[in-house]
Amino acid sequence: LQSGNLTDPLRARGLTTVSKVVRMYDFVQSIGGPIRRDKLWFFYASRLTGIRNQWAGTFLNKTIGTPVYTPDLSRPGRREDDMWSHAVRLTWQASAKNKVNVFVDPQHNVTKGSTNAIITAPEAVVGWDFTPQGLYQVSWSSPRTNRLLLEGGVSFAVSAWPQFPLNGAKFEYISILESSNGFRYNNPAAYVIPNDAHKYAQRLAVSYITGTHAFKVGLQLEQGFNSGGSTVDRKIGFNGEQLG
Repeated sequence: LQSGNLTDPLRARGLTTVSKVVRMYDFVQSIGGPIRRDKLWFFYASRLTGIRNQWAGTFLNKTIGTPVYTPDLSRPGRREDDMWSHAVRLTWQASAKNKVNVFVDPQHNVTKGSTNAIITAPEAVVGWDFTPQGLYQVSWSSPRTNRLLLEGGVSFAVSAWPQFPLNGAKFEYISILESSNGFRYNNPAAYVIPNDAHKYAQRLAVSYITGTHAFKVGLQLEQGFNSGGSTVDRKIGFNGEQLG
């Protein structure tokens, strides 16, 4: 439930639309059970979720690609977020003393818009396409005796978020900043393509447990890397001169 707060004093100051939730959804499903009795099990869970938020007082640009910002009052600016996740876990009792777990969770997130709508036209913010995205893991445990436990695992977290134009903007358009009020339109100040940050991890542990004491030793290693591509950075100042 929501209500509007567009009062007469706000209208008198030029505000014609308010921020509001346009649409919201969240769908989750899961299922699991044995594939082979006492040997192999599975569990699957997926989530589809998203939201649409309208921006107050901001509209799409009728004359995008030109030095002039012309608000289209029939198309208010908004932010859109969508996320999909499909996770599967397999548990395999390979032998009486060896159990293996495999987990995969590929995801895909898309963000269109930003929260700084008051000072930015809808076409002057980047879109984020979080793909490829996900988590992949394999773990192993082995109780060698009733006192000695061995454990190990590896994982890979993939994370990329290339940017893309929104609402009619193009990479070659020049970003324009209105110096009198700080309002940016026509294109974002810059794009970063690609933009990746992936991470690997490995772990190994040995536990020794007596009736009254427990001893555990192990190690965990992690590796990660970031990469970013070229940027598009064109600006126009208040006098129309291209700055960079």
